[in-house]
Amino acid sequence: MGEIINHLVHSRQDGEDREKLLKITKGLLDQGPKTILLACTDLQLITPHIQNSEIIDTMEILVQATVREILK
Repeated sequence: MGEIINHLVHSRQDGEDREKLLKITKGLLDQGPKTILLACTDLQLITPHIQNSEIIDTMEILVQATVREILK
């Protein structure tokens, strides 16, 4: 996971990073959980979509909180 994030931060990601992230998330979901928290705002660039699961994107949470605070 660290290698994937490092590639994203340095704009060196490729299709392999997305596939690795998909493999990691599917492996975790196969162990039982239905929700995964991607706790790195850079991962939203390659977030996979997996049926019957919820992937919480921290960038989306940050955006919603920012808008909420601006509109106060």
